[in-house]
Amino acid sequence: MPIPLIYFITVVIWGCSWYAMYFQVGVVPVEQSIAYRFLLAGALLLVFCLATKRRLKFPARDHLAFAAQGVLLFATNYLLFYYALPFLPTGILAVCFSTILVMNIFNGMILFGHRSERAVGIGAVFGLAGIGLLFLPEFDRIEAGHGALIGLGLSLAATYAASLGNMVSVRHKASSVPVFSSTAWGMIYGGLGTLVYALLVAPDFTFDPRAPYVLSMLYLSLLASVVAFTGYLTLVQ
Repeated sequence: MPIPLIYFITVVIWGCSWYAMYFQVGVVPVEQSIAYRFLLAGALLLVFCLATKRRLKFPARDHLAFAAQGVLLFATNYLLFYYALPFLPTGILAVCFSTILVMNIFNGMILFGHRSERAVGIGAVFGLAGIGLLFLPEFDRIEAGHGALIGLGLSLAATYAASLGNMVSVRHKASSVPVFSSTAWGMIYGGLGTLVYALLVAPDFTFDPRAPYVLSMLYLSLLASVVAFTGYLTLVQ
């Protein structure tokens, strides 16, 4: 699939996922919702890999990397963003997440010695400025105080965790680990880790059978996780 098409599909799907996240907050604890999402997404990807005869057996060192990516990208990242949701409008969360571009450049230089061209840095500045202007009305909705600072801190920490997860994906590329296989295992590990955490903070399992929750869960699992994440991690690599 052409790279511009992968980019377009990923942007469109994730652009709607911030709205879908709102339907996940309420009856079901967010920790459980995240676990459901990525366990379902990981299972779907494993079935896809089996059906298309993609590689699924890897040595222990690769599974450690899968687990690291899962904890960073599919657990910590989402937990912190959901915790930030009550403090900031989703538009501001999107602006915070867009800083992952700068974080990826920085982490790539520190961890892998990647050199960034000036054009990339200039593009990053203009991109962040454009996103900030797009969501400028959202800033008027922020109530100054500790709540806003908490939300900002959580969302930036979530973004940095996601960036570190991206760096693990770069490691997968260097080790010739396929994107679909690594993403499937990463989602399984991330979902299991979140499930363990969910049982610690809310021992009773809960599920909301109403259409808004179920449909948003299917959207987030199938499109925002399986389709968009495999596309995004392909772009990162």
